[in-house]
Amino acid sequence: MSRLALGLGLGMSRRSSGGGPGTLTSEFAITITAEGPAPTYLGQGAVGANTSTTSVTPALPAGMQANDIIVIQALCLNSNTAFDVPTGYSEITQFNVGAHRVGWFWKRHTGSEAAQAVINAGRTSTNLLAAQVTARRGCITTGTPYEALGTVLQAAAAVVTGVAVTSLGWRRLAEQNIMRLAANTASGASVPWIENLDQGTTGGGGCRFYIATLTQDFPETAPAVDIAGANVIYGAIGLAWKGVPPEITISPAKVQRRGLWVWTYVQTIASTSQKNILLNECINSSITDLYCFTTAALVEANAAAMQSFNAQANALGIRVWGLDGNRGHFSDVDGYQFLFANIDAVIAFNQTATAAQKFYGFHIDCEPADQEGFFTFHNGIASSALSTVGGGEWKATQALDREYLMRDWVEMHKQCKVRCANANMLFASALPVWFDDYFGEPITCTYDHGDGAGAITQNVFLHLARYTDVAAIMSYTTTAPNIIDRVRYEVNKANNIVPPVQFGMSIESVVGVGSGVSYGDTVGKQTKAAALADLSTAIAMYSGDPAVNWSNLHDWEGWKAISPASVNTATPTPTAPPSAETVYPLQSKKSPSSAITLSASTISEAAAVNATVGTLSGGTTYRLVYDPGRCFKIVGGELRVARRPIPPGSYAVQVSSP
Repeated sequence: MSRLALGLGLGMSRRSSGGGPGTLTSEFAITITAEGPAPTYLGQGAVGANTSTTSVTPALPAGMQANDIIVIQALCLNSNTAFDVPTGYSEITQFNVGAHRVGWFWKRHTGSEAAQAVINAGRTSTNLLAAQVTARRGCITTGTPYEALGTVLQAAAAVVTGVAVTSLGWRRLAEQNIMRLAANTASGASVPWIENLDQGTTGGGGCRFYIATLTQDFPETAPAVDIAGANVIYGAIGLAWKGVPPEITISPAKVQRRGLWVWTYVQTIASTSQKNILLNECINSSITDLYCFTTAALVEANAAAMQSFNAQANALGIRVWGLDGNRGHFSDVDGYQFLFANIDAVIAFNQTATAAQKFYGFHIDCEPADQEGFFTFHNGIASSALSTVGGGEWKATQALDREYLMRDWVEMHKQCKVRCANANMLFASALPVWFDDYFGEPITCTYDHGDGAGAITQNVFLHLARYTDVAAIMSYTTTAPNIIDRVRYEVNKANNIVPPVQFGMSIESVVGVGSGVSYGDTVGKQTKAAALADLSTAIAMYSGDPAVNWSNLHDWEGWKAISPASVNTATPTPTAPPSAETVYPLQSKKSPSSAITLSASTISEAAAVNATVGTLSGGTTYRLVYDPGRCFKIVGGELRVARRPIPPGSYAVQVSSP
């Protein structure tokens, strides 16, 4: 059964010009391949037995086809001589059980196969040499098709106990493969195993080949199988056959970009050594874009230095953006005039600059929260708790203050976008993380986009993203799980915005911001390596999301100081560009235990209610705080299936623990 088969093409861009300013490289063709069922046991050929020579050629199973996995299980009584590996096969394992020898060998069906001889040069007298060929279908078609191999042997036992199998991924076929020596007595499987093979021969001392299997829809441990016996000698293996996973491919390749805020732009480019330190660190930390503070006055006074630096950065594959950010740019203070003047100064700069000297775009960091003596947002109050009868700082009431401030924020973005687009530049914005949950409620406003749909009320992020080419979400925290968690809402929405928006999470490095917020203040995390490792984990988590191809560092002074300090003053030389992302199996998309993410393709639509998805750890008692599909539940520290079937799609699940 195919559980997920979706092809979605996003062939949209804002401009069709080549790689210069104004080109948004965000065209992705996303294909999620279908995942087949778990591997299945296909069948077996007749037992081959010989009591007179050192060779036996067991028959192949009927009905095999290319890429089926063929296994030979073989035994030789009263011989400790190793088996020759059959022609074309690879050894799984072989070992002695007392005075006897057992072995298992595998190969992938090529489309045309012939039976192969099994040889044990130590077979003597009338002792039994026996082998049987079995087959499985639906395994991976390249590489070793099994995992979690375990072995067990026993010289004499009343109960034959196999090997517990702990699979490492989804859609596995766990198998117990047991050879009973000097006995040919039928047995039966123990629950939950299903018996597939129980055949043997009596000549030369006798033997019995036994196989039981169990389908595993997700990583789990299957207990060892028990079968009845009396003074039985046996050797056994347990393993899991790997099914073909679904994969996400993104074509053309999605290249990760990394931005860095440089508020000390003018001071940095005034010194050759400081310029080189910055550019060398860009190379070391895979920084591809610099957001550089530029006011109209700074551009006028430093145009030549900016032209020189921008060209040097461009030669290294690093794009330079203009940057401005001030709470005073909102209409409840000074209005847009100074912000627009700064953007216009960058536009004018580009008009006289060469292609290499141009600013690639303009980035704003304008946050509406109360600060610098302005209190129109009314920090710390959910929207439903704002007064609707008074208390306003700008308008008549607190509720109107926030509503009109949010509308003003949207209008700011719209006009900035128009200015940048008309000048063939991209527009980027730094945005907070509280759009979907500000003291338990989303932040919304009503705005008319002038597209004929009239005024619409929706989350402010959706309004802003409409005008934003690149959104830098200020997900400032110092653990990978929290970075991942803080952008879930925005990732989900950004993936479906038309025109598309590029999107990235951000980290803080400035000292004095606070432990748990800035890597510069968090003991045990005060290194570039620790910060970049957390970012890499978050990036990998969202590798299959088309909008997420950015990460950001705030800011240059903090990043320069964090260990190891950036001090390389040598003239920087170009390095290879960032590598494109490769194919990611869905099951590789894991998040740390404090932020659990599941994809529907990891859980079968037929998964039974109460089936265990995973065991929770890292806390005490657990609470499911986010599960919009109501597909899961928590029972005794385990995340379990709550309903069936589970529709295809992607699911984010959050679990809290005090």
